[in-house]
Amino acid sequence: MKKIFFILFCLCLNSSLFAETIVLKSGKTVEAKIIEKNNDSIKVDLYGTSLTYYLEDIESIDGKSIDAIDGQPKVNDRNQSQSSSTKFFNDSAFGLSFEYPSNWEMTPKDKLENGMNVGLQPKERSTVNIVFQYDYLPEETIKENSSLKDFLAEIFPPEGFKVGSITPLTFDKVSGCLVKLLPEKKLAISFKNIEGAQGTVLRPFINLADYYFFTNAFAPEKKDKRFVMVGVKYIEYFPMSPEIDNPNNREALRNYELKMGHNDDNKKTTKYCEEAKKIIDSLRFPWSR
Repeated sequence: MKKIFFILFCLCLNSSLFAETIVLKSGKTVEAKIIEKNNDSIKVDLYGTSLTYYLEDIESIDGKSIDAIDGQPKVNDRNQSQSSSTKFFNDSAFGLSFEYPSNWEMTPKDKLENGMNVGLQPKERSTVNIVFQYDYLPEETIKENSSLKDFLAEIFPPEGFKVGSITPLTFDKVSGCLVKLLPEKKLAISFKNIEGAQGTVLRPFINLADYYFFTNAFAPEKKDKRFVMVGVKYIEYFPMSPEIDNPNNREALRNYELKMGHNDDNKKTTKYCEEAKKIIDSLRFPWSR
C-alpha cells in the first residue's frame, strides 16, 4: 500500500462504447460521449464521470478541427488574461488547473519521479521542488478504507521519514489532508578540499516534505474516484562543521559559504516554500462543482 502513490494506476476499460474521438493538443486521445457544448468548452461522459475539456486544448473531434466544426466559435487563449508574471497549467481531460510564477518552470518529463504527472521547480538553484500526481483510486482501495485519514495512514510515511502531523482540510469543495513528513535522521555532505581548511568538513542537512492529498472518494455523498496529490519537498541546512575546530578553519568555512552562496540557501528555501504554498492555493478542481 505504501507504494501506491509512487506508480501510476492503470484502468483498462473498454472505450468502444463512446461515439466521439477527441484529440487534445497535448497529443492525448480520448473517446467519450459529448453530453454538453458551450462557447469555450465541451462536457463529456467518460466511464460515468462528467469531464470538461476547453476548446483551446482540443486539436480535433472525430477528425475535424475545432474551427471547422459548425457552431463552434474560436476561443481566445485564456493565458492572455494571465499576468505576464504568471503561467497557467490546465489538464482539462482530468480536471485540474493551477497557476505558477514565471520564475518557476516545469520539470522535464525524464527528470520526474516514477508515477508523477507533473513537476515544478524554481529556475534559480534551489532545494525546493513540487510534484503532482493525479489519477483515479481503484474501487478496492476505497472499499478497504473507511476514511481518507485511514487511507493516508496506510501509505505514509515513506522510507526515511516519520509523520509529523496529518491535518484535515477542504479545498475547492474537495476533502483533503496535509501530511507533514519529518526525517528520521540528519544527513551530511562531506567536503575535503575547501581552501584554507584542514581535514574533512561536514554540511549537515535534513530532508523535509509536505504532502497535500485531495479526493472525494471517501465522501458520504457525491463520491468521485479522482485524487490529486501534491508534494512540496525541500532541504534545511545547518552550519558547516569542521573536523578540526580552530579559528583558521572557521574563517575558511565562512569565506567558502559566502563564495558559494550557501549562507542564503535557507532564505531561498523559505522564499520558494511560500511561493509553493501560493501555487497550491491556486489549485482548481472543475469536477468538484
